[in-house]
Amino acid sequence: MIQQIFLGLWVCMATLLGIYGADIVFGDSGDAKGAHVSGLTYVSTEPITVPVLLNGQIEGYAIGKFVYGVPADKLKKHQERIAVQFADSVFREMYNEEPLRVARKDRQDLDMIVAKIKRRSNKVIGKDVVKEVLIDFFNYVPSDQVRCGNRAYTSK
Repeated sequence: MIQQIFLGLWVCMATLLGIYGADIVFGDSGDAKGAHVSGLTYVSTEPITVPVLLNGQIEGYAIGKFVYGVPADKLKKHQERIAVQFADSVFREMYNEEPLRVARKDRQDLDMIVAKIKRRSNKVIGKDVVKEVLIDFFNYVPSDQVRCGNRAYTSK
């Protein structure tokens, strides 16, 4: 009985020391270079879907997922407001701007898109908090390739 208790304690100690050793060897050393160099916290948005309208008809949908960088101290204070305003800025920029009419299948100027989203976000928020905007993905789906797309917009 005593041997089983010692064996159980030995297995627990070996497991804990193994986990601790693996954390030291393979874990994050606490020297997150990206965060310290730029000083930004990056927040990823949910995918944003914007209808592309041409001649009063929905031609398709522009779908994008973005990441924005904000200083950590400002993000803590205004996280909810920044997230909402950023998503609104992305939607408006993609919906309103003529160069974003991806239905034409023209090559998009992604640097211009990112700069306009950043400028609009900071203008709406009222402070220069969004320091960097990155595109996670950006795609266009024609309306005829959307599931249930024809049934949703057919009128009788």
